[in-house]
Amino acid sequence: MKRLTKKGVSVLLAVIMLTGGFNFLSAFAADAGIILAGECGAEGDTVNFAIYNDGRLVISGEGKIKDYAFASPISLLWITPPRPQNFVTKLIISEGITEIGDYAFTDCYSLETMILPDSLTYIGRQAFLRTAWYEKYPDGMIYLGKCAYIYKGIILKDTVVTIKDGTISISSEAFYWNPYTWNNINGLKEVNIPESVKKIGDDAFYYCESLVSFNVAEKNPNYSSADGVLYDKQKEILIHYPAGNSAASFTVSAGVKEIRSRAFERCYNLTELMISEGVISIGKNAFYNCHFLKSVTLPDSLESIGESAFFRCYDLEYITIPDKVKTIEYSTFEGCSSLKYIIIPNSITFLDEFAFNRNIMLCGSPGSYAEEYATKYDRRFAAVLPDWKTGDVDGDGEITAADARLALRASSRLTTLSNEGVWAADINKDGSIDTSEARKILRVSSRLDAF
Repeated sequence: MKRLTKKGVSVLLAVIMLTGGFNFLSAFAADAGIILAGECGAEGDTVNFAIYNDGRLVISGEGKIKDYAFASPISLLWITPPRPQNFVTKLIISEGITEIGDYAFTDCYSLETMILPDSLTYIGRQAFLRTAWYEKYPDGMIYLGKCAYIYKGIILKDTVVTIKDGTISISSEAFYWNPYTWNNINGLKEVNIPESVKKIGDDAFYYCESLVSFNVAEKNPNYSSADGVLYDKQKEILIHYPAGNSAASFTVSAGVKEIRSRAFERCYNLTELMISEGVISIGKNAFYNCHFLKSVTLPDSLESIGESAFFRCYDLEYITIPDKVKTIEYSTFEGCSSLKYIIIPNSITFLDEFAFNRNIMLCGSPGSYAEEYATKYDRRFAAVLPDWKTGDVDGDGEITAADARLALRASSRLTTLSNEGVWAADINKDGSIDTSEARKILRVSSRLDAF
């Protein structure tokens, strides 16, 4: 490897300093062989680094190495060669460092060897992606100290992975199909988690579409499992529902307060979901790509729904937002092509412009934020709250033969109903009115049937 000249080092340091990429501790220390030095700790932590002219990167201090520490496209990647990513061949992390941030050493292509401390308790997602060290590592579960970092390679069908005893953490995206690494984890069937595990990173089992069961050691003080579902110890947080579970319906049990982000992502077998009272929050992407989820019951206790929570739930037909929810975020119900109506309570104070598909009819109270939103973004709105009844097509407060006649004429395109009338006549809430719904309204008006 060619050594940098003092002139080359000076130019490199000057350029980096001007970009504000690092807070420098030392601009140049020729006697020590240091060509670059600075801080690389997460906010509030004291972590320093030094790159030597023999290719060593030495990191010392206390706390966490920040996300993208040596992979930032702003502070490092665009700099003319030699970049630290291309120059560093050996990583030495001293005792006192407890965590390595997400993508911290991604694209350090020349990194071949590492010395890691016993104090290390967690490694962030894809922290060593596209390094020479990773490329040469054999396929299988990669453990770095007490951390289960990532499964490399193809997991064959019906594979059961048992995390080894003594492991204290499982990294984010530890089991993840990644086009950059050609990992294919779809064969993963079961995961056995020992009592030693203290932390499981977000999205650790992302894309594991064949996973049917988590089995957590009974004595684990931080996590638990029931019927193959992963929870925290107290079963107040539902962390991950295995996507390969063949059941068509599932009830989130009483006692659960939070449904974690991506908890049910890609659960293609799930068609019906009952969320029990007590659940307060649903995380981002919680039901992302649950294509065949048709029915969801949200509890009155619910206060927040994360963005993209029901993104591309193609078969979802009807949903009522509980009164305690105040915002509906970006893409929460986008791609729900079967969802024709959504009940928006008066508690709502913010709706993202792209929260829904454009063809959804918003249903709420006259003068509400929902109506204001519909006017602003040219969406259909029906003022059916607080007490407009299904079947009351003319809105007079009663369900009579006149309502059935209106529904019948609408089904034959002989009359045009108001948005409220459409909502009331569309018994099945599928976005269209047909003669069967007119007959149903007639039978209800004659007390021969009920909704």
